[in-house]
Amino acid sequence: MLSPSSGRAPGLLTKSGVCRFGRNDLLSRSRIYTYITHRYGARYLTSVSGLPFGDLYRPSSSQDRAIQFQIADRVPFDMIDEWKERNEIDFRQRLSHMPEQFAEASQRYSTDQKDHLLASLLRHCTKNKLKRRNEVERSRFMASLTESTYDVMDRLLACECGILLKCFLKLEHRDYGLQRALIERMLQRGQVFSAHASVAALNTILLGMSDHPRSQWNIQREDTSRLRRRLLTQIQGNLDKFTMVTLAKLTNSISRTSLDVTGLLRSIKDRIFELHVESGDSYWSEEVVHFLANGFSRKGIYDKPLFDLLKDEILVSCPGYTIDTLVSLCNAYSKFGSAEDSNYIELFTRLADEILLKRRQLTNRHTCVLANAFAMCCINHEHLLEVLDDAFVFNIDCYDSRQIAMIIHAFSRLSYRSKNHLFIWQKCTENLQSYSWQGLTMIFHAYTKGEIRDPETDARFCNRFNYLFDLMEERDSSAMAQGLATMDLPQSTTYVSLVYSIVKGNIMQHNGLLSHLAKGCLSNMESYEADEIANLTLAFSRIYKHYKPQSADSDETTWKLSASVLEAINKRLNEPALKFSAFSIRALSTLGIHDEDVIAVLNALKHNKHSRRQQNEVPSAYVTA
Repeated sequence: MLSPSSGRAPGLLTKSGVCRFGRNDLLSRSRIYTYITHRYGARYLTSVSGLPFGDLYRPSSSQDRAIQFQIADRVPFDMIDEWKERNEIDFRQRLSHMPEQFAEASQRYSTDQKDHLLASLLRHCTKNKLKRRNEVERSRFMASLTESTYDVMDRLLACECGILLKCFLKLEHRDYGLQRALIERMLQRGQVFSAHASVAALNTILLGMSDHPRSQWNIQREDTSRLRRRLLTQIQGNLDKFTMVTLAKLTNSISRTSLDVTGLLRSIKDRIFELHVESGDSYWSEEVVHFLANGFSRKGIYDKPLFDLLKDEILVSCPGYTIDTLVSLCNAYSKFGSAEDSNYIELFTRLADEILLKRRQLTNRHTCVLANAFAMCCINHEHLLEVLDDAFVFNIDCYDSRQIAMIIHAFSRLSYRSKNHLFIWQKCTENLQSYSWQGLTMIFHAYTKGEIRDPETDARFCNRFNYLFDLMEERDSSAMAQGLATMDLPQSTTYVSLVYSIVKGNIMQHNGLLSHLAKGCLSNMESYEADEIANLTLAFSRIYKHYKPQSADSDETTWKLSASVLEAINKRLNEPALKFSAFSIRALSTLGIHDEDVIAVLNALKHNKHSRRQQNEVPSAYVTA
């Protein structure tokens, strides 16, 4: 945008005036402007009423000009904090053996090989030069960088190791030996701890392990585990050196691992409250809120005081959030269950309103996640559901089977009647063989609760389940003979959901399928919780009655299997954990009550009580690898 008075394009200012950038650089430069404005205040990039539109403040001091000169066109906008930290540590080391004015000059005009390596790598990350090279040029360049890194390895600071690791990730350069050597150098005694470097090192290890099962990080699993354990131990011992931003990045990284990092996350939570008391609201950026909420919910740590603190910040700042952040926050807070019980109705309402303003940016993934999130928190936001419904129908051929199952299940759970329900059911039932166990079970559960039912579709579902069970038995016998692993097996809860849906939908004529389900429930009986035991009791008591020898549809095999399931349930009813359900089941039996709605209410009370107990539990504080 040009200034009306001067005709000059706005940009970063130097002594000579405005730095002009080419058209191709405008987007990347604007991102740097935004970051520096947020980071360093109005000194650099703020327009004022006394100046024509588009004219900006010049740097007010030589130090400001030096900082600006080091950043513009030289450092990626998301690595400015790392670069600033490195310069501060490097400057302190230079001060130890020279006067301040000499230290400043030597740092600014350094010709050291280490400084040249960092500057070259950062500049390539900033301008994406490497992507414009062919494979031969790229290989030569990365080989020269690798050689230069090994040459200066014994002089690298921990923060510099972190910068190199992050640059290599940006350039998609995978070199196990080099990356491991940098992390080992970073962990050596005498190094000044760097929070940014620790996060970069952890990301390097995790990304290396997720790249490919046969990557060197996975092949050398014992060494990788030892290195990761040392890194996590160092991080836990230096949490007081983390800022809110680096804590958020750390949380985002460790939450993606399969490790038990409960103790570390609890320590991070305590540090967050300390920083909030010290600094107030100054660090609550969109990225911080997003990473913290998503990270803690991903690991199943639903700390109510922490999420309430984040909620207050979200309510103030959410109008400026991106659609990705808004959707992610809905998903994170939905893990608390009912929004009414957790006091998050206002939060979900505000998030829904902001999402509606950005409805044109919704993707298929957003639609799926939002439908599931609002179903989990039990909020029937009709306007939002209508938007999701239209988006779903418009792109229904682009959704995979799992996404279709999740959306239909969410609509069913919220009792939302889609205006396109006939079309949706026609599309989702015409290709049942494309669904996984979980997806098919979710769609069948929604189908049995819906109004659109016909015997032909009932039979198609049941025949598909029968086929999958038969195929699973064949695979099991083949795997036992050949030592192979089976794929796409039903979970223990799948059996409960299926048998309950069949009974509730009154689809009792498929005795072969019911026999498969009875066997599956018997094999998983010890893993079921109280509410699942209650549902199994209701379902198999109906099946037992339907197939008893005196009935019209008697089947001895199914009848005996259902009796075996009920006997196994009866043995578990004396367990302390099942005391509530045992009382409910025996009371209903004594009174002669056979109403699934009554038992559903009792199960809901039990489930809510269990959820509240989970939120109040404090896991043990330890980190294991």
